[in-house]
Amino acid sequence: MKYCLLLFFVIMLAGASMAQTPAAKGVAKCTVQGKVIQEPGEQPLKKANIQLTGQGQDGGSNYSDVTDAEGYFKIEDVKPGRYSILVERAGFVEADKRGGRKKSLVLEPGREIKDLVLSMHAAAVVTGKILDRDGDPMPNVAVSISRYGSTSSRRGQANGYGSTNDLGEYRIGGLGPGRYLITAAAPSSLSQTPQPQKNEISKEETVYTTTYYPGTADKSQAVPLEIHAGEEVPINFGLVTTRAFRVRGTVVKLPPGNFASVMLRSRGDTGPEVGMKTVGTDGSFEFRDVPPGSYTVTLLVVSVPDMRMANSSQTPIEVSNGDVDGVHIEPAPGGQVRGQFRMDTSQKIDWSQLSVFLSSDEEAGLAFTDGNRPTFAQVRNDGSFEMKNVPSGTYRVIVGSSSQTLRDYFTKSVNLGGKDVADSGFSVSGSTYTLDVMLSAKGGTVEGTVLDSADRAVSYATVVCVPGVEHRKRPDLYQQDTADQQGHFSLRGLNPGEYTVLAWEDLEDNYRDPEFLKSYEGRGQGIRLDEGERKRISVKVISSSVEQP
Repeated sequence: MKYCLLLFFVIMLAGASMAQTPAAKGVAKCTVQGKVIQEPGEQPLKKANIQLTGQGQDGGSNYSDVTDAEGYFKIEDVKPGRYSILVERAGFVEADKRGGRKKSLVLEPGREIKDLVLSMHAAAVVTGKILDRDGDPMPNVAVSISRYGSTSSRRGQANGYGSTNDLGEYRIGGLGPGRYLITAAAPSSLSQTPQPQKNEISKEETVYTTTYYPGTADKSQAVPLEIHAGEEVPINFGLVTTRAFRVRGTVVKLPPGNFASVMLRSRGDTGPEVGMKTVGTDGSFEFRDVPPGSYTVTLLVVSVPDMRMANSSQTPIEVSNGDVDGVHIEPAPGGQVRGQFRMDTSQKIDWSQLSVFLSSDEEAGLAFTDGNRPTFAQVRNDGSFEMKNVPSGTYRVIVGSSSQTLRDYFTKSVNLGGKDVADSGFSVSGSTYTLDVMLSAKGGTVEGTVLDSADRAVSYATVVCVPGVEHRKRPDLYQQDTADQQGHFSLRGLNPGEYTVLAWEDLEDNYRDPEFLKSYEGRGQGIRLDEGERKRISVKVISSSVEQP
């Protein structure tokens, strides 16, 4: 059932909340105490705030303390369960988990931890100026900094943000040591579009475009910046210009009483985001100052007055050496997806504990508000479900659960018209689609210990289970866990098949990204699981001190 991963989808995409099991009355409380030190030198760090946030037996519990002059803290009367630990101190970042990432702590009833050591680095700062093509300072330029070579440097994911002031100056702090990529993007108001005079032939339009340090629009030509703990690094560079064009089109066959917007997005991970336009009353739309590249025009239709997502459709376009006119896009007919759950045995379960989500690669990046997602449904008591107005596209079925009692369950098959579409997915374009979803309680289990190069247990490492290459488009076949203080982990509810198990001391990236996996899967532990099989393995940790490719 992929409890952890699939529950993530349910929470993020549907707003469902996990049913937590409250701690039993009379259970012995726990104590966590230790010290916060500054690296290097192991000097005690005062006024550091330590926060424990409940994730397990009592998900609603939060505890905190502040270190004294000698760097010590003590948190008492903590309920048993799994907690995330976050250490914060102005001017510092966590040393063992870069970028303030949280790590986990498992507390059994009555447990006392007396010697927990948490390390911090003095935060680094990058400052500088952004200049125009004449060497003059540019205000209101968005500047971001992200780990070099990290897939987390994609849109909306960076380690720090800033914006230039009226003098063109920026400052980004709170950075840990490492190699970084610096990116600057000017607002559309700074486009260099000349206004033609009457009877004058329009000049070629140019705009400032996303620029990578030291001054290139090509990310492959960017130069990484090496910074160290506590450093302040001055970095000045100028934005570059590029030719720019217009994209014009019309939305046709828009149903009356609906509100429509058109989004223009780059099909590349780091390409420019042009934005969104409201469709005019005549169905027209226009995007100006569009740099050359490959884009997707996405139509989003919202019904009025209930403001639910009614439809969407997508059209790919290429912008090369001229304006793009005559883009026609129309709402694709929404489909109805319904289905029935059943077990592969005569076992009876409470089907209302389950939810269904249709995952689509094309839908990635689109925003839906909780409850307005047409590709989510709660399963009824009789095991049936139904989704209406599902936008056209290709989907895969993901099953989520709100109960830990179903952790060993997995999706055995998803049949449509007598064909198993669990791997391939199925296309929706109007019509009605009836799915037969079979579950099994005999999911495989992989458990074990994360070890370092000296075969010592590694606490709080992130452990992931990646399916074989032929199954990597199925989100439900991936799993993730956090090792406890003894380095133990457990991955349950796995489908039969081949997997690679990897462990990172510090995972900041999307481990499902193909390029990222290509760099690391040779350092994992390969296994094969049969239905219901349980295996125990040891996995070598990938240290955060090893630079990512």
